[in-house]
Amino acid sequence: MTDQALKSVHIENHLVEKIHIEPSMTLTLNQQKLILYLASLINEYDTTLQEIELQISDFFKIIGRSYSSKSKELLEKSLVHLGSKVFFLPNESGDYKVLCRWLDTVEIDYRKNVLHLKLSETLAPYFLELSGKARTIFQFGYILQFRKSYSIDLYLYFCRFKNLNRPVMIPVDEALLRFGNGTYKRYTDLMRFVIKPATDEINEKSDLTVSFKAITESRKTTHICFYIIKKVGNQKLVAESWKNQYKKPNLKNVIEELFENDFIKEAQERNILSKNISSDDPTLDDFGLETLVKLKKHKSKVSNNFIEKANGTNLIEFLESVHPESVTYSNGNLVNADHDSLVIFGDGYYRYSCNESGTPVYYLTKYLNYNLNEAVQALIAFEGGSERTRTLVECPKSLNHTFYRPCDNVLANEAVKAYLTEERALSKNVIDRLFDEGKIYSASVKGQGKQYVCFSNNKINFYILRNTEPDGTQKLIISDDSYGFWFFTSESQNTRRDIFNYFEKQNEDYSYKLPLFVCESSIDAISLYELTEKRGIYVAMGGLKNGTFDNIINSFPNATEIILAVDNDPAGDKFCKYKNYKRIKPEAKDWNEDLQNKKRA
Repeated sequence: MTDQALKSVHIENHLVEKIHIEPSMTLTLNQQKLILYLASLINEYDTTLQEIELQISDFFKIIGRSYSSKSKELLEKSLVHLGSKVFFLPNESGDYKVLCRWLDTVEIDYRKNVLHLKLSETLAPYFLELSGKARTIFQFGYILQFRKSYSIDLYLYFCRFKNLNRPVMIPVDEALLRFGNGTYKRYTDLMRFVIKPATDEINEKSDLTVSFKAITESRKTTHICFYIIKKVGNQKLVAESWKNQYKKPNLKNVIEELFENDFIKEAQERNILSKNISSDDPTLDDFGLETLVKLKKHKSKVSNNFIEKANGTNLIEFLESVHPESVTYSNGNLVNADHDSLVIFGDGYYRYSCNESGTPVYYLTKYLNYNLNEAVQALIAFEGGSERTRTLVECPKSLNHTFYRPCDNVLANEAVKAYLTEERALSKNVIDRLFDEGKIYSASVKGQGKQYVCFSNNKINFYILRNTEPDGTQKLIISDDSYGFWFFTSESQNTRRDIFNYFEKQNEDYSYKLPLFVCESSIDAISLYELTEKRGIYVAMGGLKNGTFDNIINSFPNATEIILAVDNDPAGDKFCKYKNYKRIKPEAKDWNEDLQNKKRA
């Protein structure tokens, strides 16, 4: 069962919604866990639902019960109850309905202690061949930990928006129908019994951090605004600790895995931890694991205080004083001597050639071969006048790393537009529209070039720059998001000429119900639109990046179809090989070449 923990599970959104708002489909917490676990075992490349073998002991782990010889009655009652549920599922337009049930067959083999289950074949469209369909993607390992009845519902709902990097607003009337199985009629009750306890558990046990705020008008709460963020690094420790619960690890091994020797010694000296830990100690129960996780969080908190202080050191001053041989000046910027695209700032660095940024501590560990402790100590010692052992009374607030957006260069507008329309054969009307919408602007980057066409997705601080001159760096991606992308739609958006419309545009979301065309470059995306003249969302990945592609799919949950439109070359073929989506190919290498050939003809 551990193998399924981090597997991405895909379920069509329509089924997820019906489970939680249709009374006839309502499942208990344990029934939800069982169905979602079975979904995690489905091979998305199958064309029919296959029979699934499940250990009886795993069944009881899923529902949070211990397995014994007296558990047969509970097992059979649970399966009968789930198997007896029948419900109607309509198609998207509501033209017809199909009578469904969750399970087609169940076989219990007590001799081998296994179950053989098969989901109803009528559910296949919601689990298989999901190309082009809006779906929810999650990891089953987090679901297993939930103990509150509404946590799974809200977690699956939030998973749709975890990559959007924007607030999600839902009207209160809709929330009353959508959450809590529609049983709560008052906002205060919904908040008290559903949203607050569920989000608390999600924050503690999953890979998401969720906060919310009530929006009021005329003293009446009209909307709930959710802020959803994916956790990273040590923040996932609690969420992933469930795996140890089923491995039943030895106490000594768990401690050694979670903690370094110096921290174990410190905990023992403070009588937090026994000084006599041996391999003969009993296995670790849930309470023991929770205690160790708290200790680990305490350690991380202490360490983060020192790291925070170290990152408050001016990196430019440190490198000029301690490692002058490793840096040089270029076009007025301090840069790494071995990587001229790596620019040093006081609060960190940015490497333009590979879209990489980092803090002073990270710079020392990656480019100067420090380990973490050495980097932290060196930066703190420099800040304190080389007194490495001085007492740390209070950690000052660290400098926030600044994102450096490419600067507008309106003087280059005509030259940039000429490059796009004359050299790239893009139509003037489309380019003017994208300029007005802020999707494209003319930019300069200090030390790199003065006349770039900048393709801007300012909602996530993602910018693709292409030089229109032969001098300087020809292509740059400047981003605050490792999986960022650029896009535009066939539908005209608000323009920057109207200041009121411009501020409304800042609330733009990705809820378009249009086909989604995924291209490699921004120029190819525009070229494809001009060639096909189809309504749609046209997205550029800035290359061939699987992580970016997944982020795009998650960011447009309401897209009616997903079409791969990458280059017609071996790299494009390899990228599309195992992706179960429709693909269209240009006749030449890319769509812009097709557009130029068409206009020449």
